[in-house]
Amino acid sequence: SDKVVLFLHLLGMDTAGHQFRPQSPKYTVVLQNVDRIVQRLHRALEDFWADNRTAYIFTSDHGMSNKGSHGDGSADETRCPLVAWGAGIATPQSRESVPLLATQSLTEGMVWLDGSFETVQHEKRYARDKWALDPEERVDILQADLAPLMATLIGVPIPMNSVGIVNTHYLSASERFKAVTLLTNAQQILEQCLVMADRRRTRSHFRYTGYEGIAAFDNA
Repeated sequence: SDKVVLFLHLLGMDTAGHQFRPQSPKYTVVLQNVDRIVQRLHRALEDFWADNRTAYIFTSDHGMSNKGSHGDGSADETRCPLVAWGAGIATPQSRESVPLLATQSLTEGMVWLDGSFETVQHEKRYARDKWALDPEERVDILQADLAPLMATLIGVPIPMNSVGIVNTHYLSASERFKAVTLLTNAQQILEQCLVMADRRRTRSHFRYTGYEGIAAFDNA
């Protein structure tokens, strides 16, 4: 098959965080080791296939507090790193060329539900000062958006129960491809809404009140 997915779970960072805490020199040693593992893995895959058709996504399922925990809703525990490169991945954009996303206010409002920052500008200053990152070059997404992004990169249908939205700023593709991708994504999410509405309607007929905004799509 030409749609091979390799998943590598590097548990060392999580274990080291719990055992040594992230400020420990031992944690830094583990971090450097993970960097070397990723580097060797990347070289091995590129040498094996040698076709420049592999996309890479490096991320985490959670962050970590200064105490090495990740069970609360603080900003450091709920944010995750995301680095993507390789086939089909767009190169980073300069500060001047980054457009304002149409859904930016909605997405940002969803991300910072823990209330750690009064405004998005506060969060950007936090990221810039603490991590030395240029906030204008970041393309933030929700964890749920990873599944449709990966599906799009390898050319398979978006998972049926996915609620994520493909962020086309990650895609190195034509505007037509991006438009078709978003249309397909919208149809997939709409189908979920219709199925859930129908299920609710049939199970609680006398108490069910449909949402007028979705009624127009019943026959879509």
